[in-house]
Amino acid sequence: MDAFARGLKNAAAIRADGRYQAFLDERYSSWNGELGSKIEAGNANLAELESHALSAEPGTLPSGRQEMLENLINNFI
Repeated sequence: MDAFARGLKNAAAIRADGRYQAFLDERYSSWNGELGSKIEAGNANLAELESHALSAEPGTLPSGRQEMLENLINNFI
């Protein structure tokens, strides 16, 4: 089996496993809210985004969990 075929099989296995997609869904869940949907649809203007940024409480960023993702991918290689 050549490297491309093996890579394709590994990618298919990662997708079928679902853990990577679950991580992405959780990480970017705020894009499913009202503001995120408006931004993705191209319906948010700069004034609206400025207003939101000024009124929002500064939050803390959760860990990107890079090592967890690296280990997940390495399990399939």
